[in-house]
Amino acid sequence: MLLAVALCLLCTLHDSQADAGGPPGRRLPPPPHAVAEVRAVRVAQAIAVDGMLEEPVWRQAIGVSHFTQSDPIEGAQPSESTVVYVAYDDAALYVAARLYDAHPDSIVARLGRRDAELNADRFIVYVDSYHDRRSGFYFGVNAAGAVSDGTLYNDDWDDNSWDGVWEGKAHIDGLGWTVEMRIPYSQLRFRAAEHRVWGINFRREIARRNEIDYLVLRPKSASGFVSRFADLAGIDGITPPRRLEMLPYATSKVERAPLVAGDPFHRGAQYSPGAGADLKVGIGSNLTLSGTINPDFGQVEVDPAVPEGNDSDSSFADVPAGAHILGALKVTGKARGSWNVGALSAVTARALAEVDTSGIRFTKEVEPLAYYGVFRAQKEFPEGRQGWGFMATVAARSFQDPTLRDDVNSSALVLWTDVWTFLDHLAHRVGHAGHAEQAEGRLVRELCRGGHRPAVRQQRRRLPVAHRAHQHACGRGP
Repeated sequence: MLLAVALCLLCTLHDSQADAGGPPGRRLPPPPHAVAEVRAVRVAQAIAVDGMLEEPVWRQAIGVSHFTQSDPIEGAQPSESTVVYVAYDDAALYVAARLYDAHPDSIVARLGRRDAELNADRFIVYVDSYHDRRSGFYFGVNAAGAVSDGTLYNDDWDDNSWDGVWEGKAHIDGLGWTVEMRIPYSQLRFRAAEHRVWGINFRREIARRNEIDYLVLRPKSASGFVSRFADLAGIDGITPPRRLEMLPYATSKVERAPLVAGDPFHRGAQYSPGAGADLKVGIGSNLTLSGTINPDFGQVEVDPAVPEGNDSDSSFADVPAGAHILGALKVTGKARGSWNVGALSAVTARALAEVDTSGIRFTKEVEPLAYYGVFRAQKEFPEGRQGWGFMATVAARSFQDPTLRDDVNSSALVLWTDVWTFLDHLAHRVGHAGHAEQAEGRLVRELCRGGHRPAVRQQRRRLPVAHRAHQHACGRGP
């Protein structure tokens, strides 16, 4: 039903575009007085990223200062002035900001771990380097120099699990505080072109006033964030760099536990050395291949297949805490311009438990050799206002012990297709321009193969909540 509704909306949208006589603009209408364009200047000499803004380029660059308050009073003038400058060279994008403050001694500067949520004055840069009005990156520095970064996707969402390699410094002085950032092109994703336009936005946080200011404000009553960014123009003559990163590692772990009389598996300290490597390679300018071999976090919880023995004190078992991840591969990026693609594959090792019962020792499989995969592709139609996509998740297991088939599925496949469209152009036809709500429709299909007990658990998960409650009220529920 949702899929049919979304398809109808897509058809209606295309009809409305035809009636209007042409394709819609990609950027949502900005609020009054919003900056439509930010210009970057090419720098000829090296910039020392120290937060001091002493380089001549910052006196020559064109600054932007028309910020608008989001909190506490939406649409109001900021309580303090902010001026931001953008420069670039053949290797990186540079951003500098002068954040004026009438009371520098009241600036809140707190150190913390990367991406930590700190109550501190902060400055954030958002960059839509694909200029698709849906995705991008963000880079933040607070007044103490603590950094944060992440990715933007689906126009409104963000994820701070991404950690880029870039520089950011802050400095407090008598006028307020200043920020300098250097963002290498290797950390961004963009298409090769002689002249390019990106999307950009800036955010300032003043902690003591609970104030948030934006260069381009998104009204709280509307959706759409990346699609509202100002254009970043003036970046010419740069090329996407080749990307290759490799990070080997070695670890050593020592576990000590109290001795248990007669336990043949735990005799004091246990030493566990480990080694592996992480790899990241750029495939062209738009795709990234990431791989890991024997990752140091490589352990997932085993399924509940605990070896059974008798209840006597002469039975002992050494059960692994989890199944070890042997390796994983991930591909993400854009293909053929308008396809967003992502694929993740991982293999976990077979896990065996050792059991000793009255001196008789044997091994039992508690987790089979397994493969897991997730595949996602999404096609954006012209102007990036509609899309269609599909996703598949795959799991396959190889059993040595056939009794495990009664505990976990031998294979599973989930197929998903979805469509989406923005409704802002439809809203424009009825007099509500700029309200960028999004409609989606999904269709999901699951296919599983396994024993009786996994199938029963799967069916119980699918059982509607109301049906389960009715069964329980009648004394027939689980």
